[in-house]
Amino acid sequence: MPNLPDPSHPPPKVSTSIDNPESNTNCIELGFTRNQRFDQYYHEFKKRKQDPRKKRKKGYAWSDEPDDDLPPQTGPINNAISAKMVFNPNAPEEIETIEDDYGEDSIYSVSSIPYEILWMVEKTIESSFLRGAVLGSPMMNMKVRILDLRYSIRRSNPMIFQMTGVDLMKEIVQMAESQILEPVMDFEISSPNEMVQTILNDIITTRRGRVGEILKEGGRFNKEDEGQRSLVYAVMPLESSIGYATFLRTLTKVF
Repeated sequence: MPNLPDPSHPPPKVSTSIDNPESNTNCIELGFTRNQRFDQYYHEFKKRKQDPRKKRKKGYAWSDEPDDDLPPQTGPINNAISAKMVFNPNAPEEIETIEDDYGEDSIYSVSSIPYEILWMVEKTIESSFLRGAVLGSPMMNMKVRILDLRYSIRRSNPMIFQMTGVDLMKEIVQMAESQILEPVMDFEISSPNEMVQTILNDIITTRRGRVGEILKEGGRFNKEDEGQRSLVYAVMPLESSIGYATFLRTLTKVF
């Protein structure tokens, strides 16, 4: 890559999270040791990936067409912007040698991981935030720190890491014991004793509610019904309570 930055002029610190923590609740951090130029180069790589005008490329080289909205180059710290290809400035560091049915291979540390793979890992985590863990609801106030990865130059590719990341996020989210945050309503339901069990089944299984207690009504509305009706105290999500009064009258109209 031409015009590599001068190590004596460190680049400005660039946020490594997909989302800015100051304006969003979810963020992804890179918690491994890396070259001082890593953050800037990776930030520029993600910017090009997310910019649709930058997806015109020949082979593996980005298009040479100029971008009018990019800041002017003022020194070595902006060389990543003008480079045709943006890649990790760290030299691969071998940490392990494996041998299996496919032969002998070297495993390298995360500090020199190809940007394509790391970008796919971050996109997989971001998708897990949106997909959620319970009822498909998006997860909020989440922070994931990538501590370590190991990859092979010959065998690793972004798709493999994407599939692995999906399985790993499922395990992590289950360990986190996520809860649904939504408005709930308190209910007091007066019902004939014969219909109490049917109402309880509907509240718990269909409407995701919780039953507090069940009391004998004692003929509050009609003395003739004393001992024949019960009061059910329950809590259920606001979404499930829409139209519930009409449903309840239809369910118990025979009584």
